[in-house]
Amino acid sequence: MGAWGTDPFDNDDAADWSYELEGAGPEVVAVGLSGDEGDAAIVAAAAVVASACGVPVTLSPEAEQWLVDQDEDDLRALAPAAVAALEGVLQESELRDLWDESGDDTWLRETTALRDGLGSVGVA
Repeated sequence: MGAWGTDPFDNDDAADWSYELEGAGPEVVAVGLSGDEGDAAIVAAAAVVASACGVPVTLSPEAEQWLVDQDEDDLRALAPAAVAALEGVLQESELRDLWDESGDDTWLRETTALRDGLGSVGVA
């Protein structure tokens, strides 16, 4: 993997997913949460939902720009799916396995905080 970091958009797969936002509507986030595009896309899509819900999170510039033009209510409605998708990534995923092998628990703490933040906004 080329790019590798603990923020939601800090790896290649998540960055690639963020380019899919251009010209798309909220459905692209729902697809990202589905897992069809990989674990990193799940985390990135959940971060977009979290931001729409007012949870502080670091987004890619593409995601920040895309979010400006979206109906945040549509994204907030995805919060329960985002919490469930993050729970799946945290429990058992290739991304989790890679971070466990690294011996660095920063990603686990940050992704758990993202899930918990989404769960606490009152829409999940």
